[in-house]
Amino acid sequence: MRFLVAIIFTCIAIVSCTKTQPEGAAAVAEKPMVIISDTIKEKPKDVPVTNPFKTHKLTLLITNNVNTFFLYKGESHGLEFELLRLFLKEKKISLEIKLIDDMEHIRDSLHATGAHMAAGTFIIPDQPLPNVLYSKPIYTTDLLLVKHKDHTAAVTSPSVIKDAPYLRYLSAKDAIKGLTPVYVSDQTTKELLLKQVHFKEIESTIADANEVALIQAIYLDVRIEKVLAKDAPVGFMFHPEMDTLRVVYNKWLAKHKHSTDYRWIIKKYEALPQSISDLLKVAPIEEYTSKLSLYDTLIKKHAEQIGWDWRLIASLIHQESHFNPKLKSWVGACGLMQVMPHTASVYGHVYGKSIFVPKSNIAAGTATYIGWKKTSLKIHLLHLLKNKNLL
Repeated sequence: MRFLVAIIFTCIAIVSCTKTQPEGAAAVAEKPMVIISDTIKEKPKDVPVTNPFKTHKLTLLITNNVNTFFLYKGESHGLEFELLRLFLKEKKISLEIKLIDDMEHIRDSLHATGAHMAAGTFIIPDQPLPNVLYSKPIYTTDLLLVKHKDHTAAVTSPSVIKDAPYLRYLSAKDAIKGLTPVYVSDQTTKELLLKQVHFKEIESTIADANEVALIQAIYLDVRIEKVLAKDAPVGFMFHPEMDTLRVVYNKWLAKHKHSTDYRWIIKKYEALPQSISDLLKVAPIEEYTSKLSLYDTLIKKHAEQIGWDWRLIASLIHQESHFNPKLKSWVGACGLMQVMPHTASVYGHVYGKSIFVPKSNIAAGTATYIGWKKTSLKIHLLHLLKNKNLL
């Protein structure tokens, strides 16, 4: 039975894709078309760069991490992705994303793919680099030296990605004086290095404050040893032939950087680590009793209305909130079933604070999320169970 429940959790996590747009944020409610292309694995031939203001399409090279870009519930997220989307929305430009792993050769990849821009928590150097254009700072972050909490000796050899922008920035400021960096593969990510610190696979590493805060919400053994640089400027990188685009973007940035929409996105991602921490503090399903939660009766009632096994809905609630009725996610999803108020209203359920009341939340969740998704979710679930020889 526990194996079946685990499969259900996995299935729901894969196909879960409710709307996650916060109410009142015009930048997210209306968004330019986004196309995600295959990950770039080999260097292609040089591709001419087009004028995005004429084609109304911009190609962005991007890495997959919390600062830059990731998928959550079928929606595109990421601090830098959402900040750029504000600009593209105003200019009526669609976006094509090309995921890239090899950040060490990002400048070559801009030429090779014909991409207009790149995003990847690029620390803007004090001195310009040849054939590289940066935007003005889109936000700032602290660069931190981190270690495992049990490491009591002096940190001397942080593992870092060779030629990473943050390393050049710190070197120029003599911020890593006295340290002997251990260079790792350019296919490694800062997030992976932080996990390796937690598992004591490496002594230490260097990362920005956003990444460290997120990792600390999950891996409690990661500790900050030292702040190497405060308020390091982060910007977008532009193709060398896209200076006009850079100038237009910088003018837009100067005008909108302190706007409500822009600041809201910054604040949303600052709240993400705490949201994850709150979720992980909630007790999981009881494994050795016939009762899954305090809300079994309510769940059974609404499951019967849509013809579902109530345990499947209970599994969904566990996946979404760990049965915490007061949980509010970093994107504004509320309560047991993490219902978005705007999405609920589309299906005729309008709530204020009562959206956190279990009865109201489960009613809204089953009527909107489950009712909307039940056909495709059942197909995925049945397919998965058949593949596991459980049917």
